[in-house]
Amino acid sequence: MKDIIRMNQLAGVITEGQARKMMAILNEAEINFKDADQYADFLQNKTKELENSKIKLKIYDTFSNEDPKKEKFSGYVTADILKRTGGTGNLIFDATLIDNGGYKLLAPLKGKKISLTIPSTTGGNGGFKSEDPQMGGLFKVETLEIL
Repeated sequence: MKDIIRMNQLAGVITEGQARKMMAILNEAEINFKDADQYADFLQNKTKELENSKIKLKIYDTFSNEDPKKEKFSGYVTADILKRTGGTGNLIFDATLIDNGGYKLLAPLKGKKISLTIPSTTGGNGGFKSEDPQMGGLFKVETLEIL
């Protein structure tokens, strides 16, 4: 969508000001973990919005059971967040995995309950756990979108 806005701006269909407004609206729905100000605003004001909602995470540099040599992945994972269960630092939620987005390690957990950790810092690790202690992993989060 952002590319379409930029192309329309370059083609002269919309002005730069209109493009900025449209981008701001899009950015409110998608939290960029690399934008420290936007992420700080999310942590301070919007984490409650995650409960009882569906989210889409763009994740990368994943590894299973803390082994960085395991599967590398970049893509989207979708989950239905049920409730926050902990975390004074990182945010920990009970969730149901809706779509593993091609991330093979998560494939057996599709449709099942997981514990999902969202990092409290822009460079921190997120992760997931399941009832099976062998099924867990870490990842970096690029963006989070509340659907």
